[in-house]
Amino acid sequence: MDKTPPLVHKPKDLPFYKAPENVRTSAQIIQDAKDSLQRGQLRPLSTRRPETPQESQRKLFGEQSIRDPTNRPPSAFSLGSHHFDSESRPVSGTRLSPLDHKPKVVDEIGPIAPKPPADPNRPVRRPGSRQRLHHQHSIDSPTDGSTDRQLRSKSGSLTDVSLVSPTGHIPETTEVPRRVHSGPKERTKHIEDGSAGHREEESPEEALLYNEKIAPIIDEMQRHIKEKDPERLSELSLQFYQALEEANLLGKNCKRRPLILKTVFKLLDLESPKLLLRLARLILALKVSGNNLVNVCKLVFKVSKDEKNDFFFLEGNILDLLIDTLQMPDIMGSAEALVYCIGALKFLSSNDAIARHLVKKDLIEKLARLLSTVNKITSDAGRPSEQIGHILVQDLAVRVCFMLGNLTLRHDESRQKLFEQPETFDTLLLVFKHYCQRDAKIQAADGRNEKSAAQSSSAKVEDVLIKVIRVVANLSINENIGPRLASSGQCVDLLIETLSRKNLQMDEELVLNCMATINNLSYYNVNNSAIKQRQIKLAKCLLKYLDHQHMEGLSEASRIYGNLSREKEIRNFLVKENVDEFMVSLLDSGDREVVFSAVGVLINLMADDEKRETLKVHGGVKKLIDVLRDFSQEDWNLASMVCKTLWNYSGKITSTNACFGEQEGMELAELLTKYLDEDICTDSDLGDLLQFHHNVWETEFYPVATQLLSRIEEHQSNFVPLDQPS
Repeated sequence: MDKTPPLVHKPKDLPFYKAPENVRTSAQIIQDAKDSLQRGQLRPLSTRRPETPQESQRKLFGEQSIRDPTNRPPSAFSLGSHHFDSESRPVSGTRLSPLDHKPKVVDEIGPIAPKPPADPNRPVRRPGSRQRLHHQHSIDSPTDGSTDRQLRSKSGSLTDVSLVSPTGHIPETTEVPRRVHSGPKERTKHIEDGSAGHREEESPEEALLYNEKIAPIIDEMQRHIKEKDPERLSELSLQFYQALEEANLLGKNCKRRPLILKTVFKLLDLESPKLLLRLARLILALKVSGNNLVNVCKLVFKVSKDEKNDFFFLEGNILDLLIDTLQMPDIMGSAEALVYCIGALKFLSSNDAIARHLVKKDLIEKLARLLSTVNKITSDAGRPSEQIGHILVQDLAVRVCFMLGNLTLRHDESRQKLFEQPETFDTLLLVFKHYCQRDAKIQAADGRNEKSAAQSSSAKVEDVLIKVIRVVANLSINENIGPRLASSGQCVDLLIETLSRKNLQMDEELVLNCMATINNLSYYNVNNSAIKQRQIKLAKCLLKYLDHQHMEGLSEASRIYGNLSREKEIRNFLVKENVDEFMVSLLDSGDREVVFSAVGVLINLMADDEKRETLKVHGGVKKLIDVLRDFSQEDWNLASMVCKTLWNYSGKITSTNACFGEQEGMELAELLTKYLDEDICTDSDLGDLLQFHHNVWETEFYPVATQLLSRIEEHQSNFVPLDQPS
């Protein structure tokens, strides 16, 4: 056999697991990601359903929702221009009721008064038409017969003259009576501010600015409404926003805001996602409130339901306006709007590009504060109010935690930002504990076959637990946060309690998320680790998940055992419970993830002399060689772990044949020689992954495989023929 060291010579004093410096490449950078994702030691946790709930399209409420739909805003709704109003009414929100004047009945008819001269400015009343009357200073109309006298002008006529734009267009907005004796040269108009409930003067400068910059766009938009040209209207909507922004007329600064809103609302019947989103941007920027705010959030939610529209949300500042909506001081009064706003952001946060933008705009901090505020309101009141209940049905915990889970899935910066928010982790634990307690009560009632109201909320409670645990799992990936979470006794206790109470058959996603989170936390081998303090309790809890019928659960449980088995106490426990034999049997499963997890446990078990015999007795050496043959070229990381297991196993080798077996030793040497040829890892149809594949071979597999082959060859037996008997 050719004993020439392949590829690279290594100094004899260099440990086998250290790669020579002259072969270290950019793979070191990639290695961090490889360790966390491929080895499964630290993994970001995504819910098994990318949207919640999993359906053919995004929905705010799932088809399986057990809540009474009359107690919450529906996710399927019709929405059009008629649902919005121009906010030209008083701030109280009380609509002007129709005049309730009844003619006074008298026994005697007196002389008829002569009619006053006809007013040439009075609008012509046509048969069948209905004249709208607006009283300027009161909401309630008198019923004592004085209505007509109060509404008549000095000339005795009922004036209803609308403002006329300089372009000749008569806007269909709030009708403001003009004083009868005002001259034709009067240009300063009384404009009613819908948000303030009183009339303000529009200065000549403001009127000129409006006439030159805003009115022409409004007129053109009015013309294109009839043509139903969404592309042109989208362009005009963009121009409209820019013109208002340049003129400092966004918010509630513009005296003719009701007219602007009414123009925008007329366009909402067109089915164009881009147009609708640009109109929503205008409406939000004009700082609407009340019913209009609810409806515009519904509109945004409607557009966000289709992921094909995600691109439009990256235009302009619509995302910033949605984030601003979450900061409204009146959470109680804005509950319904928040539901739809958060629902839209939930959908959008699953898009990577949008998620990065939301992180930069500090959405995580704002969501954390919102969750904390809602939690405080609920805590102070002792139970959720009806308004908060509307938020909680999206619970706000479910929606906020879902978004936080999306945002912390891939971005380490967002994990750090979230954890640094005051009381964020305490709030998450409080939510976790609250719903754990509720879940325990539901389960206890179910065990007694009691039909209680609590049981009807079982699905919702479990959904909250899934999302909260997912956030904790993703936070724990951060190397600074992870050890701190692993040291939280309350967090670890809640996770172990959940594992102990649940099962994979009924609560699959919850259990898998819980185990993945514990796996992440158990990775950190710190002195004050709460995992380490409870390791035997946890190890016993995991025994029930060693079930061949659920391979994913089996893999997750084995991963945790792989981390826990760094401690001799756990290794002894695993042997006592025959888990070592079970792990050897899993090498035949054919499932790469299960095999990977089992090998991770065996690596640590082989560190103890007295535990090595189990591997040989139960055919473990032969099984490991089969794994090396079957999976190496697909997964060099798994191949390296097999080599490390065999390296630990052969720690006191005196003879290759005695240690591995004659046939097994020869087969192992042949495979290692074959796989140490660099051409073996380049002869693969992996496309863009080829370089990554090569880096793993070079940094993970090559160093340990080289050392193992040298050990095998060094202790190879030399057979001497025996003399023939005489």
